[in-house]
Amino acid sequence: MFDQETRDILASSVAFWNDTEKVLKEAEQLRGELVVPAVSELRYAGRKLVDFTNSRLANEEMVASKKHIYDYEQCCIRARHDAVDAAVMYMKIYYIHMVRTFGIDIVHECYQHHVELKRAIAIVEQRVLLSRKERHLRVDLYSEINGDGLTELINKFRDLVDSEEVAAGIRRARDREHRVAISAFWIGIASLVVGVGFGLFSVLT
Repeated sequence: MFDQETRDILASSVAFWNDTEKVLKEAEQLRGELVVPAVSELRYAGRKLVDFTNSRLANEEMVASKKHIYDYEQCCIRARHDAVDAAVMYMKIYYIHMVRTFGIDIVHECYQHHVELKRAIAIVEQRVLLSRKERHLRVDLYSEINGDGLTELINKFRDLVDSEEVAAGIRRARDREHRVAISAFWIGIASLVVGVGFGLFSVLT
């Protein structure tokens, strides 16, 4: 039905779609909800792929048909960007929550990738900001984020989530130690006051 060039373009487009969907799925599984802007972009991408197929079935010029593929790829790329932004923002918010809830010292104690995760989030944020300023580098920057770097970052973030129960346990233990120390302090003060009182009473009597 299709010539070889058309089949090659469709095969490449399918692979591009699958790679894009993988990034979206990682972000959605991480956040526990859809990345709506990314899904919307994929919807437009699907429409453009259909337009390309219809164009080829109608035997239009390949130049005209390829315009649909260009639009299709741009939609997929924007979907990836939206997914990456959503994933990084979620990790940053969760990290801040952990630090505010348990303290930086406890997070550092119970989470071995603390320094690495904080640095990775900072690097990703810098890339995101740079991609806004240097738009001609946008695709390359996000491609780097979408690769092993993003997967590794997500894996380290999951370790942070898993460490929350440990962090809570450490916080409870420290709170108990603090209460015991405070109680011991006031008991000591009370004993001192009583001792001084008895001493004064003995002197006066």
